[in-house]
Amino acid sequence: MGANITEILSGFLACVVFLSISLNMIVLITFYRLRHKLAFKDALMASMAFSDVVQAIVGYPLEVFTVVDGKWTFGMELCQVAGFFITALGQVSIAHLTALALDRYFTVCRPFVATAIHGSMRNAGMVIFVCWFYASFWAVLPLVGWSNYDVEGDGMRCSINWADDSPKSYSYRVCLFVFIYLIPVLLMVATYVLVQGEMKNMRGRAAQLFGSESEAALKNIKAEKRHTRLVFVMILSFIVAWTPYTFVAMWVSFFTKQLGPIPLYVDTLAAMLAKSSAMFNPIIYCFLHKQFRRAVLRGVCGRIVGGNAIAPSSTAVEPGQTLASGTAES
Repeated sequence: MGANITEILSGFLACVVFLSISLNMIVLITFYRLRHKLAFKDALMASMAFSDVVQAIVGYPLEVFTVVDGKWTFGMELCQVAGFFITALGQVSIAHLTALALDRYFTVCRPFVATAIHGSMRNAGMVIFVCWFYASFWAVLPLVGWSNYDVEGDGMRCSINWADDSPKSYSYRVCLFVFIYLIPVLLMVATYVLVQGEMKNMRGRAAQLFGSESEAALKNIKAEKRHTRLVFVMILSFIVAWTPYTFVAMWVSFFTKQLGPIPLYVDTLAAMLAKSSAMFNPIIYCFLHKQFRRAVLRGVCGRIVGGNAIAPSSTAVEPGQTLASGTAES
């Protein structure tokens, strides 16, 4: 790639690092300020924000320099470390999004189960632990001999060795695609379909029991719809960001002999898009969660926004109310 292209890519990646760290830190600080009012979903969001911060701090900065140099220059030991952290933390996000999708399913379709799960924040802690353990388990395996981490095709990043044709590496990549991408994505899609179907049924039941103009019933349905939209917009953004890289990895892993080597610019652009996903969630959360957005504006940007004074009472969480029980609309 030409010098101008590498400078653009390096600058883009530097912006991704800065925005991922700053935006997710805002999320973490806001959640910390509201820590006594966090709901189950908010705890998962905070854990995701933490993983994105760590990924931006540990996994990405080295690549800012390697993109400029046009090759990985930090040795294989750091390559192993960077590959592990980027792989593990990307999989942490997938695991959390799957958990959020399942939480939406239980909340809307199995409310009694959801009530039992949401009854203690220890349950949220257990789910978060499972997400981190599941992701770390699959990321550790290449370090102990099942496949390995290596420099990718464009020579600027370290990840799973997608090009290794050995049966050991091949079997690992098949398992990775199935258990880290295919099954989670299918679960997310299935839960979305089931939730949308149940929301339609809820509107019908509410109309029969309380009348089509029942304010309480409509308010509850609208709140669930907004929270569902929030979660699934986050899921959609992650899938859009990571699917091109997944197809690149599948091409290199399984179809290079049939289709030939993948163009380097496709490899690089897919990787850049995937890395940008670390900054998406805070933006989506602020746009689609009004109460969280107000808390951010109050705590970070001050009380005057766009010339209008934001009264303290408009941003506070009411007594006995969780952050998630507030409105989730823009």
